[in-house]
Amino acid sequence: MTSADVAEMLGYPNIKQVQTLARGGHIPVRRLPGTRQYRFLRDEIVAWLQSDATRVNPDLTGRRF
Repeated sequence: MTSADVAEMLGYPNIKQVQTLARGGHIPVRRLPGTRQYRFLRDEIVAWLQSDATRVNPDLTGRRF
């Protein structure tokens, strides 16, 4: 899955929030060797959503309240 796919799955309005979480190690991600591209495995994202790891600080998602 791409960052856009995960953003849609999580209900985020843009991919930057997903990329920020990925760079910070707060969401399971794979990086393609030799590129800047992130790839997400659907099973890992679903498991992450079902775990307590989804309790992410809102400041890390890029949202401004």
